[in-house]
Amino acid sequence: MLGYQKNISAVKGDTWGKIKNDAITKISFKEGYELAAWKLNDANGKALTDTDVFTKDTIVFVTSQSKYVTISLKGDSNVTFSSASLSADRGASFKTVKEKITGVTFKEGYQLAGWKLNDASGNDLKDTDTFEADTTIFAVSKKVITVTLTGDGKINFSQTSISVFKGSTWAEVKAKISAITNFEPSYTLDVWKLNDASGNDLKDTDTFEADTTIFAVSKKVITVTLRGDSNVILSQTSTSVFEGSTWAEVKAKITGVTFKDGYTLDVWKLNDESGTNLSDDYIFNESATIYAVSREKKPIVITLAGDSNVNFLQTRIPVTEGSTWADVKTKISGVTFKDGYQLDVWKLNGANGAELQDTSKFDVATTIYAVSTPFTVTDGVIISCNDESLQTIVIPHKIHGKPVTAIGERAFAGCSDLAKVDLSKCINLTSIGGLAFKECWNLRTVDLSACTKLNSIGEKAFSSCHRLKSIDLSKCTELNSIGDEAFSSCHSLKSINLSKCTNLASIGEKAFDRCNSTKLFVATEAIKEKAKGKGILDDRIYFSIHEEGEFYFTDNTKTVLIGMVDTNAETAIVPASVTTIGRAAFAGCNNLRKVDLSKCTALTSIGEKAFSYCCKLNSVDFSACTKLTSIGNWAFFDCNELTSADLSACTNLASIEEFAFAGCNNLTKIDLSKCTNLTSIGESAFGGCTKAVITLPASITVIGGEAFGAESIEDSRCKEVKVPAAKKDLVTGEPCNYTGKVTEL
Repeated sequence: MLGYQKNISAVKGDTWGKIKNDAITKISFKEGYELAAWKLNDANGKALTDTDVFTKDTIVFVTSQSKYVTISLKGDSNVTFSSASLSADRGASFKTVKEKITGVTFKEGYQLAGWKLNDASGNDLKDTDTFEADTTIFAVSKKVITVTLTGDGKINFSQTSISVFKGSTWAEVKAKISAITNFEPSYTLDVWKLNDASGNDLKDTDTFEADTTIFAVSKKVITVTLRGDSNVILSQTSTSVFEGSTWAEVKAKITGVTFKDGYTLDVWKLNDESGTNLSDDYIFNESATIYAVSREKKPIVITLAGDSNVNFLQTRIPVTEGSTWADVKTKISGVTFKDGYQLDVWKLNGANGAELQDTSKFDVATTIYAVSTPFTVTDGVIISCNDESLQTIVIPHKIHGKPVTAIGERAFAGCSDLAKVDLSKCINLTSIGGLAFKECWNLRTVDLSACTKLNSIGEKAFSSCHRLKSIDLSKCTELNSIGDEAFSSCHSLKSINLSKCTNLASIGEKAFDRCNSTKLFVATEAIKEKAKGKGILDDRIYFSIHEEGEFYFTDNTKTVLIGMVDTNAETAIVPASVTTIGRAAFAGCNNLRKVDLSKCTALTSIGEKAFSYCCKLNSVDFSACTKLTSIGNWAFFDCNELTSADLSACTNLASIEEFAFAGCNNLTKIDLSKCTNLTSIGESAFGGCTKAVITLPASITVIGGEAFGAESIEDSRCKEVKVPAAKKDLVTGEPCNYTGKVTEL
C-alpha cells in the first residue's frame, strides 16, 4: 500500500460506514493489488463493519490482496495441458476462465466430460461459479463412442453419425439426434430400433457401451376428415393419424364433437350418411372422411335404491339420455333417513358400486344407490355416532366425499353394544381422540391394520373396554403418542403390539392402568423404559420380540415362547426349540382347545398364568416333556374343560406352584407317582378340582395350604388323594388340611 495518510479526523460517535468514505480517498496500492479488508489495530484485529462506532482515537489497519488469482489445471490420465496454470481476475466467473484455457489435449478416443473443483471427486463447476482465491480445477474425460444413424427410405439425416460418451443413455442420445433428422412429406418417426429394422425397440434407459448402429422406422401419416349432419357441431374438422390405425384409436383422438339440444351421436359412418358403420377394428390405410350421424335423445329411467336406513317417496326418476349426475340429483326429492342416519354418498348400481361424480353420464336406464351413515362428520373428522345400538361399525375410507382423518373426542363413548370396529379402510387416519371408545363395554375387536398414518391415541381413548382382548398397532409405524389412561381398565386385554412403532415418543400416565395380565410388545429399549410404571408389569414388557409362524418369542433362538400371534386359534403346536413357556403366554386364549407339547423335549418350565383362563382347553400333551421341572403359579387356572393332565413322563418335575390347576373342575386324574423328583406342591394348586383323583410320589416333602381344596368348603376339595403312607401327614396335616378321601399307597 502506498501514499496513505497517517491520521484521519472524525467526529466522536461516527460509524465506520461514514469514516471509511474519507479513508478510502487517502490510500493507494501497488500495481496489481487492491483493498482486502479494514482491521482494528493490526492485521490480526477484528474486521470492521459499517455499524462499528468510534468513540476514541483508534488505529485502523488496511490489508491488501492481489487483483489476480492463479488457476491450477489438472486432469485425469487421459488429459494433457500445455500450461499447468493461468491467471484470472479475482472474482472471475468459470465461464470467463474457461475461455482462457488453451492447449488441452486428450488421448485418442477421449473427450472432455466436465470440470470439477480441486480433484476428480470435487463438485461440478458451473459457469456462474466465481474464483476469489487461488484454485485448482480438474478436467474429467470420458471415452467417446460413435452412434451410426440409419433408417428406412423415408428418413434423411443431415449427418450419418454422432459422437457420444460411453455409458450414455438412449434418452441422452436421442436428444442429440432430433435436430439432424428429417422425414419425407406425410411421414414421421414411429420407433428407433437397435442395429436394423428387425432389432429391439430402444428404451430411454438403454445404455451405449460401444460403437453402435441405430435404425429409424418411419410411419405414414394420413388425414381423417370429419363431417356430420345438421345436428352435429364439430370444433375440429380433421385429425392426423398413423396409417394402419384402427377406428378405436382414431376416435380416441376426436374431441369437441357436440350436438344441438335434444340430439346425441347415433353412429359414425365411412364417407357420408349412406356409408358403412365404423367398427372399432376397422383399419385406416389411407386418408378418409368419416361422418357423424345424430339421433334424438331417448327418455330413460333412473331407479333409486338404498340401504336399510333410507326411505324413498319416489323410486323412479325420468331423465333424458346423456344427462349428468349434476342434472339428475336436482330431480331427486322425498329421500328420508332412519333417526340418527344421514346421506353419505350416492353410488352406481349398489353399495359396492362406483361413487357418482357430477360429470357421471347416464346413457341407459340405471339404478343409483344411497349409502347412509350414522356418523356426524366435519372435514374428515368423525364427531359422533348417532346409533348407539350398533354392534359392528365399518368406517369407510371416505365419508361425504372426504377421507376420514380422525376419530374425534367421545365419538363412540358409551356405545355399550359395540363389539367390532373395522378401520381397515382408514388409510388416512391420523388420530383417535380422547375418550373416543371409552366405556364401550362389549368392544372385542379393533382392526387398525390399514392405519399406517396413525399418529396419536388420546387420553382414555379405550378406557374401560372390558372385553377388548388384544390390540395390534404394529402397522401403525408413525404412532407418536399414547395418552394418559388410553387403555386403562381394559381387564381382558392380553396383548398390545407396538413392535413396529419405532417413532413412539410418549406414553401417558396410567396408559395401561389395571391391565395387570397384559403383554406389551415394544420396538426399542427406550420405549420399554417409557412404558414402565404405566400399569403393565415390567416383566411383561417385551423388547425386540421375534415373530415366527404362530408364536412370539423373546428372540430368534425361539427358546422362550411369550405369546400367540392369533389369540383366537384352537390348536397350538409348540416347536421343539422351546425351553420356557413364558408368563401368561396363552392366557385368555378363549378358543384354544388343544396344546401339543409332543416335540418339547427341551421344555423345562411353564410360567405363571401360562394357560390361565383358557376356558375351552381340554387337551395338553406332556408326553415328551421329560426335562420339565416346574409348573408356575396359576399356570392352568380356571381351565374348566381340561379333563386330564398326564404328567407321568415328567420325571424331572420338581414343583407345582400355587393355584397351578385351581378351578379345573372337570379334571379327573393327575398321576404324579412317576414324578420322582417332585418335592413341592403349592397353596391351592388343585383347589376346586372336585372330580380329580391325585396320586402323589414318595419324593414329596412340601404341600401348601389347601393344596387339594379348602378344609371347610366341600365343593372345593379334590375327589381323592392317593399318597404313600409315610407322607400322609403332609396331606391331612397343617397346612394342607385336606379332609376328603385319602388312600394310602
